[in-house]
This record gives sequence, structure tokens and C-alpha cells, in this order.
Amino acid sequence: MATISFYKELDNITTADFYSVSNQKKKRKLDYGGNYFAVDRLIAERSEKGEEPEYLVLWHGYSRYDASYEPESNITRLCIRYYHNAQPNVKDIHEFADLFREKIEQALKHNRRNERLTFECRGDVFKFLFAGKGYFLQRWQVLEENDFPQQLFQKGWTVRMNKHGEGMKLHFSVKIRWFISWSPLKYNVDTKGTTVPCKRAPFEKMSVEVIKVAAWYG
Repeated sequence: MATISFYKELDNITTADFYSVSNQKKKRKLDYGGNYFAVDRLIAERSEKGEEPEYLVLWHGYSRYDASYEPESNITRLCIRYYHNAQPNVKDIHEFADLFREKIEQALKHNRRNERLTFECRGDVFKFLFAGKGYFLQRWQVLEENDFPQQLFQKGWTVRMNKHGEGMKLHFSVKIRWFISWSPLKYNVDTKGTTVPCKRAPFEKMSVEVIKVAAWYG
């Protein structure tokens, strides 16, 4: 099989793009001049019927607890284009694949037939690897083994055996789902003695539902 195209031009796009914001966000203004702020990525989109779409922004140099939804009209077209046509760098792709395989290997240590795994996953990496693959069943994306790129998931990644040639393997199809998980809601008391909600941080995660069956060699 030819080398997968995600190795092509991945390092030509930086996610530290500029984001146009209103004067209310001057505390985030960086030294680039004008009313522009540096961002890491847009990680989610929301919209109400008849309203302008908004994007959830991870600000460059700030905590996830400072992430905020911003209207589409404040966002550069390059940011939006990157969000919809993700081009993550190779390092992030490999780190995700390594984590995914580790979680599968851990799951195959157990004899439970059904298992759900949840772990961190960048949204741009998820889109890049899985967009347009398989089919959707309610909120889940259903994939077959050949939907996983062989350059990252080499032969044998679906099986775990002991030295006697006995073990467990994945039974395809598998179901995957990407989502935003927010930190717990909590409150604090401000200088006026009023109870106010604290900032919440968005974390990018994915869940995988797998079925395992017995495997043996010979």
C-alpha cells in the first residue's frame, strides 16, 4: 500500500493562527498589533436556529479554563478552514495512535466480552483520521479494521496473546465517538459576597466500544 497522504504537507500549517476579537478581550491581546489574538485551535462549533455560529477557542498561551465560544464573524477564515479541514502535525497523529493502541492492549488483557474505553483525543486528529469512514449508528461512528490506517495500526494490533499462543482479539465492527467533556461545575464567592460559577475547562475525548473474543494460534 502506498504511504498514506497524511505525511504530506502536515508541517506547512501552524495552529497558532490569529483570531480577531472585540475590545472586551483586550486582556488577551498579544504583541502582534491590531485587535488580533493568537489561538491554538478551534475545537467545537455550536449554533442556534437563525443565529450566527460560534466556535470554541483554545487561546494560545492560556489555560483551557480560559477557553471561550466566539462568534464566527470574529474569526479569520484561515482558522475556520483549518477547523473544517484539519491538518494536524505528524507528532500529534503518532501520539494518538500510540495511546489508542495502548488502550486496546490493556482492554485485551481482560476476558470481558464488551468494554468501553474513554481517553483524551484531539479533535483535529480525530477528524483527520476518521472523517468520512464507516457509517453512523445514532451518535456512534462504526468502523471496520481496514478503516484504521495501516501505517499507524500495523498487523497484529487487534490481538494480544500469551507465550502459549492463547489470548483475546477484537471482533469488528468497533464503535467510536468524539466529544467535549467539561470540568465539574463549581462556585466561588466574589468580592461582593455573591456566589458565582467558576470557569470550566473543555477536554477533548473519545470513547471506543469494542467486542472481544478468544484467540489462539494454530
